[in-house]
Amino acid sequence: MDEHGTAQRPHASSSPSPGSGDGLGEVGEYRSFELGGPHHYAWQQAPTFQFTVAVTGEGAKGRTRDEIDDLVVQAQAALPARLESAVEKQN
Repeated sequence: MDEHGTAQRPHASSSPSPGSGDGLGEVGEYRSFELGGPHHYAWQQAPTFQFTVAVTGEGAKGRTRDEIDDLVVQAQAALPARLESAVEKQN
């Protein structure tokens, strides 16, 4: 447990993210003193241009596993366009 009372459960699983080539993903459950639990979490990492981007979604009471997974996928899909825009502004 960390200083916030959060601990990942040992049955988390890791695998390549679907369709991402070099991407990674992990899903599992966590508990915390503050939020209780167990709650679902999802994490994805993928290379984009010369960067690696990562997204984490942590569930809480009232949030479904599908909702967290969908939000992580949406955020990971939106990052390349936002990153490209930021890089173009610097050039």
